[in-house]
Amino acid sequence: MNSKTNVHNIWCSHTFIILMFIVMSVISAAFMWHAHYVYLGDDLYFHIQRIYDLRASILNGNWNPLVSLNRFHQTGSAVMSLYPKINLYPMVLLSIVCKTFLHFYYITFILRNFFALVVAYVASYCYTHRKNVSFIFSITYVLTAIEIFNGIKSYDLGRSSSLIFLPLVMFGFMELVRRNRWVELTTGMSLIILCHVLNSVIVALFLLVFAAINFRKFRDTKKLLALGKAIITTVLLTSSFVFSFFIFMAHNSIALPPSFWLLGGTSLDSLSSAIFENVINVNYSITLAMLLGLILGIVYYKKLSTSLKQLLWISGGFMILCSNLFPWSVLAQTGLNNSLQFSWRLYIIPEVILSYLFAEIIMGICKNTKKSNVAVIVITLSTLLIQIGAQDNLMNSSKNYLSLNSVNNTGIQNVNISSNYSIDKLIYNKKAISDYFPTSAVSSLNNISNHWATYDKNKKIKVRSKGNGRFIFTNKKSIKKLSLPFLYYHGINYQVKLDGKTVKGYPNKNALMTINNVRKGKHHVQIIVHKTKAEIASYILSLIGLLILLGTILKNFLKKCKI
Repeated sequence: MNSKTNVHNIWCSHTFIILMFIVMSVISAAFMWHAHYVYLGDDLYFHIQRIYDLRASILNGNWNPLVSLNRFHQTGSAVMSLYPKINLYPMVLLSIVCKTFLHFYYITFILRNFFALVVAYVASYCYTHRKNVSFIFSITYVLTAIEIFNGIKSYDLGRSSSLIFLPLVMFGFMELVRRNRWVELTTGMSLIILCHVLNSVIVALFLLVFAAINFRKFRDTKKLLALGKAIITTVLLTSSFVFSFFIFMAHNSIALPPSFWLLGGTSLDSLSSAIFENVINVNYSITLAMLLGLILGIVYYKKLSTSLKQLLWISGGFMILCSNLFPWSVLAQTGLNNSLQFSWRLYIIPEVILSYLFAEIIMGICKNTKKSNVAVIVITLSTLLIQIGAQDNLMNSSKNYLSLNSVNNTGIQNVNISSNYSIDKLIYNKKAISDYFPTSAVSSLNNISNHWATYDKNKKIKVRSKGNGRFIFTNKKSIKKLSLPFLYYHGINYQVKLDGKTVKGYPNKNALMTINNVRKGKHHVQIIVHKTKAEIASYILSLIGLLILLGTILKNFLKKCKI
């Protein structure tokens, strides 16, 4: 009896579960790593530029760059302010440690999955206090073909990172409704905002629906006060990003990433293909475990708790919203087409809800210890096998792609990276993108990306970019007005130095940094971006928010320990 109890305690201990997470995280990338190449995902070029720009900025002493001074052709693009970057800091550190890009790429994915498993498990356990439920929820939510699509095939770091914290938001809101606790909700929502703008809007929509369903409970003053604390602290915590974002958007007309397609719902064929064929493609939706969660939720509806019933209805609503039943063709003609881009982005809500429903109902069916342990083993092995199959499918579909070494400088679609030389070729690629440019600068994209300074309308001078806002050029005659291949955004505090002396810099009609009276000869230009008062204020507000959050966590911990 004692030996059986000891085995059961070991199986159920948090330490054993963490060790299991380590093993499963390694397995989640092992077969792709074994292929010895990196699939060049749709957004890999974009996000690698961001990582290496942040890395260079940090090495130059700037931990939070407003504009890109070292990558993206060193154009001063606002991508570093308009796209959240908190998730890039650990990747920058890892890029310094890992000398081989192949290792960096897959270690990042492994660590991401491990961290996501731990966050999902802790968020669930703090709410349910049930280890088996939390374990099943975490693996069925994290170890999926969906995450291979997010983290590998599309390499959308923002979306992939933000999904780590979605369980914190879901369980955090339920904790707020049940016990007036607001820390988990605040932490999760703040981190999602600091990872991905669009996902934060989708999650806010989910919370709005969830709150509307529970509106009667918010007649309680304490509960309403807890919600207010969550909102205010979230605003404070995210100020360092939100302030810069709105300053750029308020003072400039920004070119957002273009959409070459029209919004549409997911067809039944695409839905069944994603679930049963384990194919990694753009029409991802939900997994087999999530589908079972939906079916079991309907079958056992009467036995579900009130909160689980609410979650089931919300997931059903979002599923309909993602389908062809919703009139997406009407919205495709509006601004939503460019901002949302894909209706399947909304599946993030059913994914987290249905994974939790699956775990709760399965463990409710398997009431005794023996049945529950068998269920956990079967679900764990099945989840791993399906995830390994998804890895294999991706590698089989991409193994015959050309290496980046053998394609031209701008041909970076459907190719693989197999060496550090390949990644250097990607980083210094001549591919030009106008995302987050001032709209008036888009027409000058070719000159900007090829480092041409312009004067007298169409005349050009080649400029050499030296990094960190430094440029060198030689002009054969004096120039009255010279427009550099560097973007000018209103609301930013620029300082321009010409040969060591500060000169006036201003935007031309194409929003390019322009200087006057450049004499004949060789010149050195440096463009410095200074911190504005609003930016400094945003850092102070974020610090205040962090202190409030940490203070509340410490207070709750001491109260729990009865100190």
